[in-house]
Amino acid sequence: MAAGNTVTAATGGATSVTYNNLVDLEHAVDPLYRAKGKYMFHDSTLKALKKLVDSANRPLWQPALTASFGNGAEPTILDHPYVINNDMPVMAANADSILFGDLTKYLYRKVAGGTTIMRLTERYADFLQVGIMGFLRADGQLVDAGTHPVAVFVNSAT
Repeated sequence: MAAGNTVTAATGGATSVTYNNLVDLEHAVDPLYRAKGKYMFHDSTLKALKKLVDSANRPLWQPALTASFGNGAEPTILDHPYVINNDMPVMAANADSILFGDLTKYLYRKVAGGTTIMRLTERYADFLQVGIMGFLRADGQLVDAGTHPVAVFVNSAT
């Protein structure tokens, strides 16, 4: 994981997250990057977060009731928007299940001329089929430079 800071759940938090974990995760990010901060997690994590309430019994998840009026409002967790990424791990023992920070600091690079498409006819001819195989050269990395714009929440081992 390229994130600079981690927040680990206490023992017993192998499949859960608490309000305090989210506050700690948010404050693990430098305040300059926190202003643009977003959460990223799996959809099953959102389900668990929707059930969380703060000490005054208010839900942490805000449904953005005004979004239907077209004003661009987004649902939030602790006043920060979130992104659903079903390629993120679900909450489980030692899983890096939640990211928070300035996600624009993650850069994606596609190598010029690095895409190759191959048509495979001989291998599939016995079955009157044609196979297509493709390769793409790409990578990505969090631009950190010691500023830690993104932090990760790790579920406990037990």
